[in-house]
Amino acid sequence: MNTISRPMIVERWSLLCGFVRLAVVLWCCTSIDSIDAADVPRAKLQIINGTDQPVDVFWLKSDQERVPSGTIEPGEDTNITTTLGHRFAIRGRDDDSESTVVSEALVQAYRVGGIPDFYTQRSEAHGYPIVASARVNPFALQEAAYLVDLMLAQRPDVREAMIKSGSRLSILAWNEFTTDQPEWKWLAKTPLPEFPGIAADNFYDARARGMGGSQTDPFCSCGEENLLCYLGDPYPTENILIHEFAHNIHLRGMVNVDPTFDVRLRSVYDTAMREGLWKGKYASVNHHEYFAEGVQSWFDNNRENDHDHNHVNTREELLAYDPRLAAL
Repeated sequence: MNTISRPMIVERWSLLCGFVRLAVVLWCCTSIDSIDAADVPRAKLQIINGTDQPVDVFWLKSDQERVPSGTIEPGEDTNITTTLGHRFAIRGRDDDSESTVVSEALVQAYRVGGIPDFYTQRSEAHGYPIVASARVNPFALQEAAYLVDLMLAQRPDVREAMIKSGSRLSILAWNEFTTDQPEWKWLAKTPLPEFPGIAADNFYDARARGMGGSQTDPFCSCGEENLLCYLGDPYPTENILIHEFAHNIHLRGMVNVDPTFDVRLRSVYDTAMREGLWKGKYASVNHHEYFAEGVQSWFDNNRENDHDHNHVNTREELLAYDPRLAAL
């Protein structure tokens, strides 16, 4: 009968354990790599044709190779799922003019033709663009720049992400309407089946004195009358720029800085709704309005105790009432 000495058993066991550990490490590395690759979000590049001619889009696969990526009619846009760093050329059908855009943010827009001529006044808040037509009081641009700087003072990373995303703030003159602005003319063509007989432009022009944008609308806006506290402002006890710009911070800034932000915000919102917070108030409509209303209160500027609001309108009250939202 063959016998194996104890030292030999220990040696073989150690060798076996070594192989097992190596196999586990290799499996884990392979699994982690595949999970990371699957979880990495693809970049979304929106190209908006702000010219009067059709434009053709090409992916620049290399300096020598161009891959056709579609045609965009005047006033239309397209969304391309791509990879950060990919380059695209946009060529005008009529005049052969060409511009190039690089995908540099997860959510990004590029407007062919640049800023519309409608906007004859232009300012900025440390690089963030603010525009207005000739009708707007120049002091409104100064006030807007002050508020944007105030809101982004502690987050230069969010400001930079918003700039890269193609975000821009436009100011409505007191006698201009939302669909007068080039970025929002498309709203006039939007069907409103829930409001038969009402023209879309009349609906939006009567309802909105500011727009927050989205992941497919990079622009936001607010009214001159609210910024400068004109008599007749329909929102005299709150600042509409803070609310609308909060939407843009969420959907053009935070989604690029932290791709988990929207998921975390939605989770906090769902918890608040289960607990009965903000019941029947505007903050309960969806997680977008929940965040924007919270930002208003964070900056001590919201209405209180009316049809759309409860008692919370300051940072101190927000911290006490909904600390999870305040923490975001």
